[in-house]
Amino acid sequence: MRGFARPLFVLGLLCGSLGTLALVTLVNWVDHPRPRAHVSVLPNEGALEQFVIRLPRDRILDSGHASGLPSRYPADLVLPEDALPDLHIEHFKLRDREGEVIGVAARHSQRLDDSAHAAWVLYLPGRGSLLLNHREANGGLNAELARRNLRAGAPWEGEFTLQRTAGAIPEGRGQIRGGSQEFARHGGSYTETWRLTGVDAEGRPRGTIEIETLTVLQP
Repeated sequence: MRGFARPLFVLGLLCGSLGTLALVTLVNWVDHPRPRAHVSVLPNEGALEQFVIRLPRDRILDSGHASGLPSRYPADLVLPEDALPDLHIEHFKLRDREGEVIGVAARHSQRLDDSAHAAWVLYLPGRGSLLLNHREANGGLNAELARRNLRAGAPWEGEFTLQRTAGAIPEGRGQIRGGSQEFARHGGSYTETWRLTGVDAEGRPRGTIEIETLTVLQP
């Protein structure tokens, strides 16, 4: 039983942190004005929406733990690393497809069993929040860097695109687990795509993270 204690403890911390973040986003503490939503309604009654994160300007927090890329931010950020092995925490500003900042996003990822998993919370003031999760495709970002003979955190110039979502849903899309306010009772799928153009001398990536959601009202 002792051999299972540490994995269960880490999993509990991950679930607890995601639960706390979800609680903060699900409770409507302030009545925010609703920003204009750029949504495309599809024939199957699903709603397609695109979000963008610009790197490095939209980075709010990055634990840098077990990620290699990008580097820890802020530089003096202190986390209990011994209690959170392989856990990577990232917070970003979130933009719509027109480039306007419309909310914040949190991404938590960790290796569980033989694969890496990631979860997102997208919080859109005045509209609500979306809870997303997926299994990392092709070993994640570090594996892709290694395949290209690039060292995580080291300066480089170039360009590549990596879809990080993988799963049983067609096209390897991740799963929308639910949401609040206008996203209540919604499910669906999403893709998370990184388009990188390089890394600077401080280990900060340049490029974009693009999240495309297809939300469907559940019966």
